[in-house]
Parts: sequence; C-alpha cells; structure tokens
Amino acid sequence: MKIKIKESKQTKLKEAIVVDNVPNSLSSGFVKTSFLAELFRFFHLSSFSLHRSKHTFTFNPRVTSRPYEDSDSFVIEDNFTPRISLATSIEDATEALVASQSEHYYVYASDIESELGDEIPESELIHLPVQMIKCKEDLSTDDNEYGPQFNMVKYLAAKKLIPKKRRNEREIDYFQRTDATAYDSPSRLPPEHKNKFFACVPDSEETNEYWSTTDTKMYYLGTHHANSGVVRLSAHGRRLVRTIMKDQGYDIP
Repeated sequence: MKIKIKESKQTKLKEAIVVDNVPNSLSSGFVKTSFLAELFRFFHLSSFSLHRSKHTFTFNPRVTSRPYEDSDSFVIEDNFTPRISLATSIEDATEALVASQSEHYYVYASDIESELGDEIPESELIHLPVQMIKCKEDLSTDDNEYGPQFNMVKYLAAKKLIPKKRRNEREIDYFQRTDATAYDSPSRLPPEHKNKFFACVPDSEETNEYWSTTDTKMYYLGTHHANSGVVRLSAHGRRLVRTIMKDQGYDIP
C-alpha cells in the first residue's frame, strides 16, 4: 500500500529529491538519511503505518508473511523465528523491501545512539550476512548452494527426506510420488533440518539485514520516497530529532 500524499506535499517532496536541494534547517521538514544514521543505530521501513496514534511504541517480533520462495514455490527462508527486520541505514532498509513494489515508506528508528536504556541487547541481535556463513555450511550441497537459487526439493533429496527424482519424470508426478509438498517450508521439516534454517534468508548477503528477536522500542520519524536521500519528518519526528541534536551538542537550525 502506498502512502497517500496531498499534491502540495508531493511538490515539496519532488523538490527535495535531489539531496543538494535539502536546506540545512529542520523547519523545511526534510532531513538527509545520512544524518539520521548518525542519530539512530537501526531503521525499519514499512509500506503501511505501524504506529497508529502512538509515535513511540514497542514493536513485537513476528514471523514474516512473505518468506523467500524457490522456483518451485517452496519456502527457503526461516519461516518460524519471530523477528523485526532492521538495517543500519534507510538505503539498506529500502533495498531489503525492493520486492514490495512500493515507492513511499513509513520510517521507524530504534536505538538512539546518544541515549542509554533503549538499545537492543546484543544477544537479541542477529546480523544476517554473518549468519549466512553458517547457513551455507549447513544447507549447501555440491550442486545446490544456499542462496537465491537454492532449491528445496534438491535439498530434501540430498538429505534423503524424499526419494530422488527419476530420469525424465515430470515434476507433478515426482511431487505426487514423493509427497515433497509435505516439506514445502523449513517450519515443516524434522527438527534436525528445521534448525539448520535458523535466521537463514537467501538474499541476506545483498541486504545487510539485522534481526531483533526481542520487543523493540521504535520511534516514528516520517516518510521516505525510495532513492530520494531524504526523510520528510512528521511533527513528532521533527521534535525528536531536535531533542537529540540538542542533547548531542549540535547547532540547532
């Protein structure tokens, strides 16, 4: 779902698309994404509103409703671990949402760099590109490396969870004979195989994604147009950024 923006606001947004046009003042309502990255450790973007009337709220981990699928429509991403997807920059967060086909996003931040007490415990953070090393070691075979081209049926056959495909056998006949669809996602695998998919996302090497696996304090900042380099701050976001800037000793515009 795209954010609906009135025409006057759209005009301002278009004028701010070129980062060089962003004024050095919060009174304009726009701020560079690179500057926000100095104030907050993590960001979460959504194509729909998560905050309702509360601009600061606790976000609960959840299992994704759009897990990564292979060419046979088998899920090949961890679809059992509740988590909150995070990124250290708004650009990385946008990249992780490229499949959503949206252009406008609600921007949420967590872990104010200068504030103690709202940080996410390191024990509850997973850096997916680092986790990907283990995923590849545990799930890859010679002809089926874990990643965007990974194939679940090949994995099931290699691990002898289902019989191998016969020569010239049609896909539909193979699936019916082996009942491969009983294992059409990691959550349905036997525990020893399911656990190998923990925090595994096929394209995580490309997105620099983090997961928080605990309730996380979030701050609503405003809206972002993909690839614009700026965020249009909400009234609450503007007040919050001003407060943080003041606490950190910035010259407040």
